[in-house]
Amino acid sequence: EAALFKAVCELVGATKLRTTTYDPAGNGLTERTNKTIKPCLAKLVNARWNDWEFFLPRVLSAYNTSVHSTVKMTPFEAQFG
Repeated sequence: EAALFKAVCELVGATKLRTTTYDPAGNGLTERTNKTIKPCLAKLVNARWNDWEFFLPRVLSAYNTSVHSTVKMTPFEAQFG
């Protein structure tokens, strides 16, 4: 690991986690988010999926401003108050 990255993590009080590539169980929160976002994108993109980057900001905005049942608030509100 780079000494600089280790120092930055210590400075901000972050813990570096390692996950295994292509192992969904290694990062469940990210996989759950992707499970929600992918069907939303599928409804908007063309059949070849070559325009998804155009729709991604819109889908993420909808995701970040929707109330989530586990925390009873939007992700935006949870992060920024």
